[in-house]
Amino acid sequence: MNKEEPKIKIPDPLEEFSKRFDRLFYLVIGAMLIGFISLLFMVAGIVIETWRFNSSVYKESQQLNIQEENIKNTVEQQKLMIEELKKINKELNEIKSKK
Repeated sequence: MNKEEPKIKIPDPLEEFSKRFDRLFYLVIGAMLIGFISLLFMVAGIVIETWRFNSSVYKESQQLNIQEENIKNTVEQQKLMIEELKKINKELNEIKSKK
């Protein structure tokens, strides 16, 4: 006995529904994958921006510390110069008073 393929095909409604469901499922999975990749890029951007901000704040803090130290050194030098000038002025006054 030969098995013959039926010449009339009856459409199966479940097969059509299954194809539509598969297509929709792949579309949803693709959208979720794109969303996840976008989320990863956003998180990476936030992390990089935070590092850059912290780096600039650190550099600014270091510059302020250096400037503060320079100002302190300048003030100390000025105090020493004032003391030296007072000593010189006192010695000049003593020399004037002796004459």
